[in-house]
Amino acid sequence: MVMLACMADGTKLPPYIVFKRKTMPKGVKFPREVHVRVHPKDRMDEALVIDWLNTVSAKRHGGLLRHSLLVLDAFRCHRMPSIKKKLADDKTDLAIIPGGKTKMLPPLDVTVNKPVKDALRRLWNTWLVDGEHTLTAGGRMHTPTLLDVTEWIVKVWQELDPAIIQKGFLKCCAANAMDGSQDDVLWNDSHSDSCAQRRSE
Repeated sequence: MVMLACMADGTKLPPYIVFKRKTMPKGVKFPREVHVRVHPKDRMDEALVIDWLNTVSAKRHGGLLRHSLLVLDAFRCHRMPSIKKKLADDKTDLAIIPGGKTKMLPPLDVTVNKPVKDALRRLWNTWLVDGEHTLTAGGRMHTPTLLDVTEWIVKVWQELDPAIIQKGFLKCCAANAMDGSQDDVLWNDSHSDSCAQRRSE
């Protein structure tokens, strides 16, 4: 599982990867541009969310120096009292996307996730065709290593055009200038229909 996070100006925060394992793999040196964790059920829980807040969110540029807004989906652990308290301590307001609206409102779902998944799929296909493969004792091809997968994620995330992220915030009717100088962007011809539709729901 990969938790991607970005800011309205196109800034990309380090990917946070959770592998389905009980322990961290020994002897593997993961890229410094990513945070790798493990979970026996391959999912975020309360401890991992707090760890993400400490290692990724709080360490972004300007992190705890000013108030910010964090937008998350309605996953149960995102709404726990401990998470809300941690965010309050970090001067961060929490906005929860209602269930059923995650394909329409979060910028990552609107413009980012598809090109990221498409690029990862291309790297996977290239590995299948051109990679050096070894076989298990039963004659099956070994899957990519955790390091392979991590390096693919880092590569795709670094190469993603920040303009795609900025477009996502605009399409979700969120301005990235706090002084109001870009408020008119919300109502230009290319976005007004989608903004009006979302505001009416």
